Formats: sequence, C-alpha cells, structure tokens
Amino acid sequence: MKIRVMHVGLGPIGAAVARQIASRKGFQIVGAVDIDPLKTGKDVAEVIGAPGRLRVAVTNDIDRTIRATKPDVAVLCTSSSLKAVQRQFEAVLARRVPIVTTTEEAAYPSPANRRLVKQLDAAARKAKVAVLGTGVNPGFAMDALPIALTAVCERVDRIEVWRVQDARVRRLPFQQKIGAGLTAAEFQQKVRAGSVRHVGFTESISMIADAIGWRLERVEDDVAPKMADQTVASELLAVEAGRVCGVIQTGTGWVNGEPRIRLHVLGGEVAVVLRQQVANLADRAVLVVRENLDHQRHAARPVAFVGDFLVRDARFLTRPAADCTLDVLARHVVRLCLRDDGAQARVGPLVAAAVAGSDRQFLDDAREDLAALGIGGTLFMLDRVPLGMA
Repeated sequence: MKIRVMHVGLGPIGAAVARQIASRKGFQIVGAVDIDPLKTGKDVAEVIGAPGRLRVAVTNDIDRTIRATKPDVAVLCTSSSLKAVQRQFEAVLARRVPIVTTTEEAAYPSPANRRLVKQLDAAARKAKVAVLGTGVNPGFAMDALPIALTAVCERVDRIEVWRVQDARVRRLPFQQKIGAGLTAAEFQQKVRAGSVRHVGFTESISMIADAIGWRLERVEDDVAPKMADQTVASELLAVEAGRVCGVIQTGTGWVNGEPRIRLHVLGGEVAVVLRQQVANLADRAVLVVRENLDHQRHAARPVAFVGDFLVRDARFLTRPAADCTLDVLARHVVRLCLRDDGAQARVGPLVAAAVAGSDRQFLDDAREDLAALGIGGTLFMLDRVPLGMA
C-alpha cells in the first residue's frame, strides 16, 4: 500500500521535495496546496516540473484538500518561521494528519518559541499524530552530522562547522536572502529587520550542546556582508563591484565562558572566499568531509579545507585507524545507550535530552559487512533524543 502524501507549499523547496516523492515507489501524491494564484488549478506535475501528469490539481485550501484526498501525511514547506506556519500546522493537525516540515525553527525548537511550541504540542497530542521538523540544515549538515562524527571521540573540546554555498547555482530567492546586490547600508538594514540571515543556528547549536551534554549559557549570531571586489554574475543576478555578493554568518554557543560551538555559513556569488576566512587552521590535524564524500584524509598533517563541513578537535578521528573515506565510516556500527526518553507523537522541546554513550573505538574492528548507520527514533529532531543508532 502506498503512503498518500499531501504537499503544502510548492515553492523551490516544496517543489523539489514533491519531485522526489513523485519519483519514488511507495508514495502517492494525492493533494497539493499553494497560495500562489498562478499555481492553483494546475496539475501538480506541471507546477513542480515532473514528467507526465499526476492528475492532482493544486488548491489553495488545506482543510478542503484534506477532506477530499484523505492523506496519510502532510509535507509542509512554506516558511522558516514557526510563527508564520502556526495556522497551517493547526489546520493540518485539526484533521489528525501527521506533518513532516522543512520549517527550520521546527528542527529543534528553541526556548524563544516555547509558548508557540506548547500550543503545537497540545494540538499534536490531541490529534495523536506526530510533527517532524527535518531538513539538510538544520537537521543534518551542521548538527546531526557533527554529533555523529564526534560520537566516537574520547573527548570533545570544541566543535566548529563551516557550510559553504556558491549562490550562483542557487535559486533567486536564496540569492536575495543572502543580500546579493545590496549596498552595505541596505544589507545592515535588512539584517536588523531579520530578512537577511541563515535561520537555524540557535536550533543547531542547542541540538549539539544537548547531545554532548554541554549547558549553554548563551547563543550569539553575527551576520556580516561579503563585498564584491569585481562584478560577479549568475544566470539570475548580476552584482557590481562594491555591492554585497554574499553573507558571512557565525553562530556561537558559549559554555562555561568559552565559545565551545561555532557554526559558520558562507553564502555568496564567489565561494572561494572561504580560504580567506579559515586560513589559520594549520595548528593541528582536522577532519574534513568534502561534498563528494570521497576525499582521503591525512592523519598526520592538516588538510586544505575545500568542502562543506569541519569538525575541530575530534582527536580520536585523527589517528591512523580513521584515515579513510566517510563512506567507510558510515558502514560501521556505533552502539549508543539511550535512557529516560523515547519517540512520542508530539512536539517535545521541553523534554530532557537522553544521555548517549558508546563503545568508542569501533574502528578497531573495522570491516565492510556491518550494518549502516540509522537514526533510531521517529521524532529525532522534535523529541530531543540527541542520537540513536543501531
């Protein structure tokens, strides 16, 4: 039996998710909702750029679509803000339909959203369904991945992650979101308004701190422009010299008076600026994971950073036994013990995090036929379980 899926929001992200669902066995798109009048009434396949026809028309009414299509799950991709999607969540939950959402603030709800999350938690409990916030970031690249990579460490002193995005190949809304083409003054004005920034640092830093067992004192978020020193152009946008060509944003989690967690996002028209920002990494060996996941680390010397992720001071993984590709790492078992917590059909940002422990040096018994890593908990992001693997 196929899982019946209703999509809410068919912007660039929602359309990409819908194309994946349409192409995979075991899923059936039965409904789609979008507020854009240019999309309503059209076949979903036409709107998302999928081949053929799905014989499902886009509507602008969540409740009516649920009653007509009876979906098993709703995939909601409309906004980064929990406040902005609250009514959409409540409309879906009122019909007792579980939700999977790319809303960044739902990936690991922060204390700032405590009141709103309590309301959504009550609605999910009443409906007896789950709400899952997930995505690449937050949800994986800058939180779940560092948590997994440090799970085998004897000691973790600091965690630092860089995410680099070449905006030239991204959609126009993303280029505008990072302030491309603005003057420095216009950029700062939008930063103050909250419209130019990466959403999710607070959530990712909180997730990492809870998983490791660090008590956060505060989280700081610094947003700065990257100015173009020459004209830069993409297919969608041209940026003149002297204007903003990207954003450099750093989120810092303070523990015991020290910056123990640092997350950096560099999004711009020219991604190679990263080397200017992280040149001083030569004091020790570092773990580097490239975009194509096939780069051989060197255990005895630093590696030039050209990829997406960086975990500092994961010293166990700088030993010769760990000198291999991430592909090998991902085929071995990390056994963790989780206690006093579990997945439940609710939003659970207030539940104390489970404590994770491992048998650590699993690489000593490295071999190719062990089970793949798997997240062990339906509500990994929302139920505060830092890491469950089997």
